[in-house]
Amino acid sequence: MARDRHTPSPEVTAAFARVADELPLELVPAEVEARCVGVAFAFFQRTVDVEVDTRAPTAKTEAQAKDHLTRWESLAPQEFSASWRDYATEPYVGVGPGWVGIIDQAAIDDWLKSPQLAEAEKTHPTFTPRTVKVTKYQLVALGPGRFIAVYRVEERYRNGKVSAGNTFAVLMRVRGKGWRIAVASKGTRHEKPIRKA
Repeated sequence: MARDRHTPSPEVTAAFARVADELPLELVPAEVEARCVGVAFAFFQRTVDVEVDTRAPTAKTEAQAKDHLTRWESLAPQEFSASWRDYATEPYVGVGPGWVGIIDQAAIDDWLKSPQLAEAEKTHPTFTPRTVKVTKYQLVALGPGRFIAVYRVEERYRNGKVSAGNTFAVLMRVRGKGWRIAVASKGTRHEKPIRKA
């Protein structure tokens, strides 16, 4: 038995076109029983406009992107509030274990006052400057001026503990500013056993 199919109303079609005009998607008829996840399109909107430097990537620009990420990962919490805009777009998207959010100054201020950060600083007291090692970079070009970077972060603490974990970022080369992080993951870092010599 054939199922009923219908074309979305003109209002739905117009709303879809407004939010998805930059995406390679097409609105098509669907079965009546089908349920669509529209929230992704309802919330999709341009948040930050940047002028991307579209020169082709070179070994030098890749090295600059890696250095940018190493310095980002090495920022101490007390430096973060004043310096994060030198590394990321305002705002940027944060991706953590079980959450996605827009990170702006208010979100950063809340994080700096959070009991979770206080507990982390207590159990993992950092050196000044931090002893962070960023390795195993894999950069994938998304076209001129954009990279996805996957890498590993290890940090040694004053109490002898070591943590390590994998993470990722999406970077854009902004004209006149250099590399900026548009998406940053806050992956979980696990205790790493200390190798005995």
